[in-house]
Amino acid sequence: MSRLTKLIVSLPVFLVFSSLMANAQPKKPINFVIGNTPTQSPAYKYTIKGYGGTYATNRNYELIFGQKNANTPSFNRVVKLFDIQGESYSVTKGVSGEKPFKKVIIRRSSGSTKTTALFEIPNELPTNVFPNNYKVYMVPDYVGTMENLINSYTINRGTDNVFVNDAATTTNIERVDLILENPVSVHAVTKNTSGFLLMERGGNDDFKVAAITGLSGDNITKLATPSLVKKSDWGATGVQIPSIVLQGEPNALKPSQNISTQMLSGVFIPLSALNVSAGETIYGLSLFAADVNLSGADLLNISKYPTNTKDNSGGYSHGLDLMAGGGFFTRAILVKGKIWKDESLDAIINNGENGIDAGIWVNLVDPNGKVVSSVQTKNDGSYTLYTPDNSLVDGGYKVILTTREYYEGDVLTHSERPDGYGYTGVNVGGVPDVSNKSGIINIGAIDGNSDDITEVNFGVLDEHSLPVTFGSIQAYIKNNELFVLWSTLSEVGNSRFEIEASYDGKNFFKIGEVASQAEGGNSSSELQYSFQKKISASLLFIPVLAAVVLMLFAFNRKNKLWALSLLFAMVSSFGFYSCKKSDQAFTKDADKLFIRIKQIDLDNQYEYSKTVQVIKY
Repeated sequence: MSRLTKLIVSLPVFLVFSSLMANAQPKKPINFVIGNTPTQSPAYKYTIKGYGGTYATNRNYELIFGQKNANTPSFNRVVKLFDIQGESYSVTKGVSGEKPFKKVIIRRSSGSTKTTALFEIPNELPTNVFPNNYKVYMVPDYVGTMENLINSYTINRGTDNVFVNDAATTTNIERVDLILENPVSVHAVTKNTSGFLLMERGGNDDFKVAAITGLSGDNITKLATPSLVKKSDWGATGVQIPSIVLQGEPNALKPSQNISTQMLSGVFIPLSALNVSAGETIYGLSLFAADVNLSGADLLNISKYPTNTKDNSGGYSHGLDLMAGGGFFTRAILVKGKIWKDESLDAIINNGENGIDAGIWVNLVDPNGKVVSSVQTKNDGSYTLYTPDNSLVDGGYKVILTTREYYEGDVLTHSERPDGYGYTGVNVGGVPDVSNKSGIINIGAIDGNSDDITEVNFGVLDEHSLPVTFGSIQAYIKNNELFVLWSTLSEVGNSRFEIEASYDGKNFFKIGEVASQAEGGNSSSELQYSFQKKISASLLFIPVLAAVVLMLFAFNRKNKLWALSLLFAMVSSFGFYSCKKSDQAFTKDADKLFIRIKQIDLDNQYEYSKTVQVIKY
């Protein structure tokens, strides 16, 4: 079966080239999905004089980054998904602290180190001169150099008029080199889905781009024939931002002017558009103005670049407002499914049973328990997860439901139940399983040759429609005794409850059972339940006893009576000792004890309550 959808993720891969792609061009992304990552706390702030104009040079201004206002933290925007010509692409490294390139090198025609920066602001600001000590709030986290403004996955900050030489924001930048962490060895090209994503504010500028095919330290020794990226190649993200321009020396940026709301846009440059031959190695990408008409050794020498580049000249718009959020990308394998309202409680997606988002996040977790991708379900309950096909981990992957977003690399072992809902079962590839009400599906191993994995579906239902609607649940230890208290708001066909405990929150064992108080298993009013258990290690005695019985088979009939007596004495002593020792450990580790309740129907179907941590008094 062929891949239904191809994605890209930020990891270099070995590639193959085909002569059929010689005329490939930069591609226009559409249908962007933009996510958020949290800003740092506390917010970064400093006070500085204005740069001039809207922000006077004789007045102080307090710049506050990562805040919407005095009381509200903000966010860093990142690209999660986009489409190109009916194909879907995704970024998995778009998290705080990650960088798409090993290094970004700014090549200038002078010794200037001036920085011109763009930061999203919460609302458009007027252009009149602001008063002394005015507070300016900016949405993303702070970075203070041109290099860091570009080398980031945060798309709501960047640069202004990068290649223009005659404007107030001029920085005399002639070329920007984006160096990959790992060079890409080009053996051949079979697909047109590997390349670079670049981001801009406005999406209305032209520029040229060339693959770096020779590198010695930070010195570019060879560039491939440049390709032109036209303003028509930019695709709108759908996210529009007002922004502020900051200017000055690195890490001493001053407020300069406010910019009205503009669209964030992106362009995808496949490797097949970079004029690179089989057998070459790509070390990165170089960007420069569209009026640079050089080749070979001359293209390496920025002293030969035009130094009179205007914002609009020669039929081109040269004022590239390069934003962060780009990088080098390649394919990934998709995991797709939906969350649906299982009104029949049979884990089968019947006619009339629709998808539901219910505020649920879906996470792909690798065999090491680390999140690979995390997405929120769409309005129809569908989701698409992704994993790089060249950096897979051996072992079984899982899809885990939660009530909030997790970020790449986070450890995730437990599902979370959305408020007002319960799990009814799963349906994987059309196969229903009503016994799995855990919010977790094991999808098994994924290898580089795997097709997309589809129909990984979870059934949910309103709590009031489930056999049992749980109310409050609490558990505590007092005077060396465990107490578990819970309530049910309604019960339908309920048989009993099994109380389960765990020391790690994932490996549970049964410690007791309580019958339903509902007459005939049905109740529409609140019922109160309780369970208590003296702390004891009696459960430890059971596996020991079983081992003893097995050991008896190793003795012949003549010695069996003697062995039985001896082992009985040993087990009795061990049981007494382990009880004492376990009681102490149980009490000592009470802050690590978890409790959940397994509700079992009259027809032996079951579901779990939420998990609570035991409190020790």
